[in-house]
Amino acid sequence: MKKFNRALFLASSFCLSSMGSSDSICLSEQDGGMVLPKQNSVELIQSDAGLEILAQQPGKNEPVYLSLDVTDAGFIDGKAPIQEFSFEYLDVGDEEVTFDIDSLNPLYGGSKDLGNWRHTGGFQLMNSGTWKKKTIVLQDARFSNRLNGADIRFRMVNYPDLKIRNVSLKKLEAMPALPEATVKQGTVPNILLIVFDDLNDYVGSFGDPNAKTPNLDSFAAGAMRFDRAYCQYPVCGPSRASFLTGMYPESSGVLDNNNHFRVKRPEAVDMLEYFKQQGYWTASAGKIYHSFQNVAENGVSTYFSDWLRNAEDPYLTKLNAQFAAEVGPIEKNREAYQAFLKGKDLSAERIVQAIATDLSDEDHDDGRVATRITSYLKERSFGDRPFFLACGFNKPHIPWFAPKKYYDLYPLDELKFEDVPLDDWKDKPKAAIYDRTEGYGAKFGDNNRAVRARNLQGYLACISFADAQFGRVLQTLEESGLADNTIVVMYSDHGYHLGEHFLFGKVTLFAESTRVPFLMRVPGKTVPGSRTQNFTELIDVYPTLTELCGLKTPPHVEGKSLVPVLENAEVEIRDSAYTVVSRTGLLGKGLRYQNWRYSEWGGSDQAELYNLDEDPNEYHNLANNPEYSGIIKTMRSKMEERTSSGK
Repeated sequence: MKKFNRALFLASSFCLSSMGSSDSICLSEQDGGMVLPKQNSVELIQSDAGLEILAQQPGKNEPVYLSLDVTDAGFIDGKAPIQEFSFEYLDVGDEEVTFDIDSLNPLYGGSKDLGNWRHTGGFQLMNSGTWKKKTIVLQDARFSNRLNGADIRFRMVNYPDLKIRNVSLKKLEAMPALPEATVKQGTVPNILLIVFDDLNDYVGSFGDPNAKTPNLDSFAAGAMRFDRAYCQYPVCGPSRASFLTGMYPESSGVLDNNNHFRVKRPEAVDMLEYFKQQGYWTASAGKIYHSFQNVAENGVSTYFSDWLRNAEDPYLTKLNAQFAAEVGPIEKNREAYQAFLKGKDLSAERIVQAIATDLSDEDHDDGRVATRITSYLKERSFGDRPFFLACGFNKPHIPWFAPKKYYDLYPLDELKFEDVPLDDWKDKPKAAIYDRTEGYGAKFGDNNRAVRARNLQGYLACISFADAQFGRVLQTLEESGLADNTIVVMYSDHGYHLGEHFLFGKVTLFAESTRVPFLMRVPGKTVPGSRTQNFTELIDVYPTLTELCGLKTPPHVEGKSLVPVLENAEVEIRDSAYTVVSRTGLLGKGLRYQNWRYSEWGGSDQAELYNLDEDPNEYHNLANNPEYSGIIKTMRSKMEERTSSGK
């Protein structure tokens, strides 16, 4: 049995209790610091593995870590590929806690002294004042490449006083058996939800002149295309909270990336959680929830959250190769490797927006996400249950790292795009601007075609890379024999600017930021290759899936079912699309109705109005033209209806 090491903490306190005992070891505040109390040798008793607590002293404004060391020889060198990790925590406070594991994969190495970690799980403190149990099955953990002497790490974002007890790590011979199914496979439709991150309408089948997306195009040929689909908030966290709950951002309370709907609206049941309650086997891989390691715990039966950003980093890959040539394998020289990295600047060369890598598809995040989703299908992890699989591709989100073969698809001198009129912003409110141009090497108001082409190339390369992973997933679904009973939905969380209006990124109310590609295939219902001009909002996905699967829609859901549109593309279920986005001290609101887009930034004195029939690129703001006072009155009335009713 192992004993706890004496350690010093700053800015936090922790308690750890031994199994089967009320004894606990705590850190308490003394003289401005955190030190162990006198009872500093309480033993942590484990049946299958020794776990030793380790402390990492935080620097200023750094997270605090509580780490555990796996010392049992049976866990060394990857002898136990399947393990069950469980613990109890006292639910006090409202902070986030994540836990990570060490990995044998040398591609995790780097990023100073934290890059060897895999995000594995987490939880959100909900301040219930009760002890809660958390269990996760680790399918491919390897505890031999220790980093700073630790194998399992708890990460406290904002220094909560975390109390943990009954920590256990058990070897498993196989994955735990699923409970007996209450709903059988084949009696209701399966669901495959595929969400891209930051993908605008740069898709071949949506008319983009550059994008090479053969797999998305092939899928579109057999699905329904929604030509006027819009997100409800053009930022990752709020958008995902919105479409997962089926609620407008103003209703979910999530208006930035720092809030979670489970905190703001704990009574709201998200899509995955609801289908799990109805007997579905639910799983996610990649980015579905914005902080998915924290808020996914109630929603999925299992999930995979392997982040390999360091692996994609070509500068780090170069350093790894240099070390291997000069010293030897990283896994056999871990301490020397850490010393080697300390002498390198990991912040200068390595932060680059667009780079073609020499890595394989599976050495990138999305390649591993696709592999995990396909493994669920091949291994029939869902047993005899219907499944809801959520596949979240990180690309084309920055950094634009993708295998070189995808960059080769887009020679810089062959890319097509139009310059922005130099007077584009003469009549637009300043609040409509979200200027991130410097981070892309650009300058606001400057038509620098070389800079724009370089960014566009990286973005498109990542789209084609993600398209290839999309194809892998769809091919496996076909090969599984389950495609004829599986609803497939594909969309993006929001759009993205690549120089349009002199802007890069998202966080605007222009079409580039709010419009999303949206495709849906429902066996026996969708007409292959059909299209609809019906206004569509991402919150409509939730009620559509519940109706298609014969389920009641939860009362908190504000979206509208698209089933009538799937049956008849000409049917209109809504006459407008509504989107909001925050600025400092105000909330911008945008409405698309008929051929108009109207927006207000804190009031009618900062407004936009565009005639999309005559000005599809939204160059000419008509809000200050008295000739359009009638349409402005109509648009304001429509917007007030949406704001007050939530519909």
